Amino acid sequence: MMRHRMRIAALVFAVATACEHRAAPKRRRGVASDWCRRHGLPESQCTRCNPQLIPRYKTSGDWCASHGFPESVCPICHPMRPPPGVAAPKDAVAIDDKTRVRLASPAVAAAAGLRVVAAKRASLTIGIDCTARIAFDQNRVADVRAPLPGIVRGVKVDLGQQVKARAPLFVLESARVGDLQGRLPAARQRVAVATSNLARKRKLAQQRIATPREVEVAERELAAAKAQLRSVSAGLRVAGARGGHAIGRYTIRAPIAGSVVRRPAILGTFATARTSLAMIADTRKLWAMLEVRETDAAMVRVGQRAHLRVDGLPPGTHLTGRVTWIAAEVNAHTHTVDARAVVDNAKGMLRAGLFAHATIHVASQRDAVAVPRSAVQRIAGARYVFLEERPGLYRPVKVELGRSGHGLVEVRGGLRIGSRVVTDGAFLLRTELSKHKIGTGCCEVGPGKER
Repeated sequence: MMRHRMRIAALVFAVATACEHRAAPKRRRGVASDWCRRHGLPESQCTRCNPQLIPRYKTSGDWCASHGFPESVCPICHPMRPPPGVAAPKDAVAIDDKTRVRLASPAVAAAAGLRVVAAKRASLTIGIDCTARIAFDQNRVADVRAPLPGIVRGVKVDLGQQVKARAPLFVLESARVGDLQGRLPAARQRVAVATSNLARKRKLAQQRIATPREVEVAERELAAAKAQLRSVSAGLRVAGARGGHAIGRYTIRAPIAGSVVRRPAILGTFATARTSLAMIADTRKLWAMLEVRETDAAMVRVGQRAHLRVDGLPPGTHLTGRVTWIAAEVNAHTHTVDARAVVDNAKGMLRAGLFAHATIHVASQRDAVAVPRSAVQRIAGARYVFLEERPGLYRPVKVELGRSGHGLVEVRGGLRIGSRVVTDGAFLLRTELSKHKIGTGCCEVGPGKER
């Protein structure tokens, strides 16, 4: 905020034309109370008038760094109509072909932080902006739990460790496993005895010594013995235990290959089926959970590309994913539609829980004249860029916006490839053309003539 004020002050002393200080318009009775007439957004969300709100919006990710307003209500990126009872300023400066902003010298422009770049040809797409949250791919994550109750007696892995499928994770001591291991030999013996008895009964029946009833009883006994053996074996198999020695211990193994992202279990933990011992995730691919505005949801399709700008990663880092799922219902609380994109994370830069801004590309590419988004300013309800005619002399040019992406926006009307436009500092030039100033020390700059 202090930097903006210093830059505005520098412009005040450098502008070569007469200046006229005007006080902020007084609020009239009967008009909407929550509206900032200076900046064109709800007053309760105006970070120019209430700079103490800035940290809250930055923390939530709702922040337009190019213009210094909350992104959701940025009057430059998303101009809003004034509420009933609030009229647009009637004394705004008329902008025509002769309107210029002239600084005393190029040195003043440099001191004010003005930056000029050339408009260029770019391939842009129609993009839908939305917020996103990075999450584990739920098809590549496993929650490790104990199939049979027991006490953790051995821990074989640590947090962050990469494991292969079937790798040992924990050793548990379980009374239930000990019981099953003890019953396994008896169950096997019972099957062997029942098998031998059935064979003997059938032989005697052939000699008319045993009755059919006795053969039937022997068959039922063998079936019951086999069922008991299957039950005991299944219990041990579920636990991954072997029946060699009835020591009551079994090993829990990794169900998938991946990284150990959680491991709450420690030695002595009593584990049940309700106890999470560890979580393993394959982080080579992650999900970006998108929150698409309900008004934009009809344009989103499975297979479209989504570019992500993730908070916490170095500036300029862009990641690309593909939309794989779109919800069939609208969230009643947020009025958004959930969608999901799969993002490659082979380099391991992403982490679950990170907040991101996403742009879903919903139309094919084409060549266009494009400028940085920060070069576009809203003046009197229209969009303008400031064209540098020579160092220190700038002309506002009215443009229409088209597609956007990667920080660029398509502009139509008045610009050609190579036209030099102001990016950083364009907002300060805009204030020189508005009678409703932002901050103090701004002045009116009327139309001038080139020298």
